[in-house]
Amino acid sequence: MEGSVQAEQYIQQKIDALQARISELEHIQQEQQRTLLEGQEERRVLEHELQSLHGEYTNLENKLANAHEEITKLQDASQRMDEFLSIASHELRTPLTTINGNIQLAKRRLNAFRPEDIPEDFTNKRDLLHELLSRAERQVRVQNRLVGDLLDVSRIQANRFELHFQDCDLVALLHEVVEDQRAASPQRLINLELNITTQKTSIYADPDRVGQVITNYLTNALKYSAAEEPVIVRLVVNDITARVTVQDRGPGISEEEQARLWQRFYRVPNISVQSGSGVGLGLGLHICRIIVERHGGQVGVASKQGEGSTFCFTLPLQTEQHVSTDDTPNA
Repeated sequence: MEGSVQAEQYIQQKIDALQARISELEHIQQEQQRTLLEGQEERRVLEHELQSLHGEYTNLENKLANAHEEITKLQDASQRMDEFLSIASHELRTPLTTINGNIQLAKRRLNAFRPEDIPEDFTNKRDLLHELLSRAERQVRVQNRLVGDLLDVSRIQANRFELHFQDCDLVALLHEVVEDQRAASPQRLINLELNITTQKTSIYADPDRVGQVITNYLTNALKYSAAEEPVIVRLVVNDITARVTVQDRGPGISEEEQARLWQRFYRVPNISVQSGSGVGLGLGLHICRIIVERHGGQVGVASKQGEGSTFCFTLPLQTEQHVSTDDTPNA
């Protein structure tokens, strides 16, 4: 009897253990089922996200293809524009050269008349004719400068903008440019101030191009300031650099506009021209920046509205082997 009870207890223990194991397995199965369901849900979410990403990727590919197409069109249009500027500039310069030649010929012939050969009624008109020819000459000079700017910017874009470096005296170059402007605008007061703390005033540069920068600064100062206001040109030379500034008492330029002055084709809006020579094409300062940077220098401007402007450029006093020959356009 006692053995039978023990057997029953043993069997019951086995049954209890088996049921516990079954319960444990059922719990594990439930956990696995829950994990599987969660995994399936996560997979559905990931598949949906993957489909969305694939759609976005396809959309981006289409946008990128459209952007490449637009860039190609813009590059083609820019190239055609540069070619047009180059051709148009050459075509415009030819008649301007002819017109200027005829003006010079007329002035020489007018000056060649002997007083006894001039009719009495023509004598009073001679000064007027001189003035008319001088006005025409000034306008030809302005148009020539505009055409030159168009040619320069087309050369810059085509990477054909060349500089011809040589030793040149910056003081002599400044005197030359200032005297040319004084002759072209005899009614204007242009002051030249020199502040030189070294014996060396020679720089290794392209004198024509540096002169072009000075001329542009100076003509702008004369153009945008009143006739009675002076324009001051300063040169400061030390052992390292030469700095040229041109100061006017014109309307001034806002800080926002100053940052954009050196961009191609940019013109300051709502600024009045005092000399009546037109506002230009917005190329001069852009070309000046390219020229100065190709010399290893920097351009700058300081201005307040209503208080005038001071344009400057700084060039290093350097030797031939230190001059940068990088002709990559900085447009």
